[in-house]
Amino acid sequence: MIFKTLTALVTAVFLFVIANIGLETPLGLTIKQTIGTIPLADKSLHFLLLAVLSFLVNASMRRRRVNLLGINLLLGSLLVALGITLEEISQAFIPSRHFELMDMVCNYAGIYSGSFLLCLQKHQHSTYGGQNNRETFSLQTIFHRTRPLHDESGYGRSAAGSLGGHQSG
Repeated sequence: MIFKTLTALVTAVFLFVIANIGLETPLGLTIKQTIGTIPLADKSLHFLLLAVLSFLVNASMRRRRVNLLGINLLLGSLLVALGITLEEISQAFIPSRHFELMDMVCNYAGIYSGSFLLCLQKHQHSTYGGQNNRETFSLQTIFHRTRPLHDESGYGRSAAGSLGGHQSG
């Protein structure tokens, strides 16, 4: 619960700051000027913010993974990367903002670092993912973990159409 609350809070603050800078509000201009006075502050903030955000999103999603083109990825990292990519690309179309490739590099490095730190942390939740949640969440994995494909008689049953209620026996 704490990870979900922190994730929502960090996301809200991030969106609030981005909106203020983009709309050139007095607060946004102050933030922009302050960041501009510190060497490498912009890139460091991109890295740190995305590291924290990816860590919290993945933790709140209990390290859920997806298999994308044969690569096992953290779903939260994928969602954060998709969102931040769209946000950065949108800057090319907003007159008061500008797109920088180095911002994207720092964003992706932050996402990777936050995800890596989460994976280093000991696994605390017991979920369908197997040992340390390394397996991909899929219907097959969940079905296999919740109900065997063969009953005790040895004759077996097919998995197709048997996702309904459990048969006791």
